[in-house]
Amino acid sequence: MEDLDKKIIGYEDNKNPIKKIGIIGMGRIGEALLTQILKQIKDFPQLENLFIYSRPDTTDEDRVDGIITQLAPSFQDITMTNFVKHLQDLSDLSKECDTVVITLGKREGGWKQREDLTGQYFKDIINIMGGIGDNNPTIFMVTNPVTPNCLIANLYSQNEHPRIFGFTRLDHLRAKHIFNSWLQFQKKDFEETDLYVLGPHGKGLIVTGIKINGSNRIYTNYGLKDYLGTDFKHSLEELSQDTVDYGERTYRSTGPEGTPSVFATEILNSLKNMSNSDGNTRDTVAMPVDLTKVYGKELIPITPTYLSIPVIYREGIPTLDSDFRIEFIPRKYRKDLLKTLIAEEERIKQYLIIHKNGFKKAMQHFNL
Repeated sequence: MEDLDKKIIGYEDNKNPIKKIGIIGMGRIGEALLTQILKQIKDFPQLENLFIYSRPDTTDEDRVDGIITQLAPSFQDITMTNFVKHLQDLSDLSKECDTVVITLGKREGGWKQREDLTGQYFKDIINIMGGIGDNNPTIFMVTNPVTPNCLIANLYSQNEHPRIFGFTRLDHLRAKHIFNSWLQFQKKDFEETDLYVLGPHGKGLIVTGIKINGSNRIYTNYGLKDYLGTDFKHSLEELSQDTVDYGERTYRSTGPEGTPSVFATEILNSLKNMSNSDGNTRDTVAMPVDLTKVYGKELIPITPTYLSIPVIYREGIPTLDSDFRIEFIPRKYRKDLLKTLIAEEERIKQYLIIHKNGFKKAMQHFNL
């Protein structure tokens, strides 16, 4: 126990950027994430504490205490009362934590679908950013729709340079899984693949290129047929749509309960990547991207523009992967990406026009 306590507390030469994690939202995914972190605590040798938020004077308080109590017997090597702390003040949470994961969830089903809950999520996020105030932990947004929620959090942040990023890792994994299954079905030899996914999370995403067997070359449609042979009939456009369909199909077949352990596992993998500050760890996340050099200021959505994109972590912060440049992807995909981003901005604007109350700052941002 002493060895584990020492591992949890960390050392004086600790350079790991993630030492204290806060979780806002103790629904199915939040609970699964807490459990996964405790199960894999040895993979976070410098992690000092977990902080769980619940709203005061609500049933959230009893639920969080109940979850912590329920988990305690399974993790007897950890002094739960010292390691997992329950807070009811967002300012205190954000002061304590260097990284805050937002895993809000609303009950879906019946007449309420994910899109129907957009405004409720916006209001919750606005309240969270108000509670965080001028503290500036890294915000990792898991709640869907990821890119609009990241934007709202950014707009209502009280920091000049907020660190707000979104969880989109599953889009990359799904696309890679589908592409590899194509290669296996057609008996193509390969050792490893990687690919680049851009755009919003889910509908509208675009796979813009693929790497095979560690090559530095990024293959698009013509290159794939040249490399894999003319009998390879698939395209990047098909891969993009199949990736969207894969996510929607699994959502329909498992919803509204979903598969929280799957999400928690990959959220944790992104947190592990963040905690690795060697400058070589790659991931796919949503982050604000400057597109003026690619399209010109007049064409792009009003900044900041959030989109899913390949990144490398440096000291816990995602930065654009230097191996990937949007301006170098085929012109067609650049046009498709711009159309997708403009369409998403238009959906947000239309929602705000219909539901004006409570979104004054967002309305001003879009000049509505």
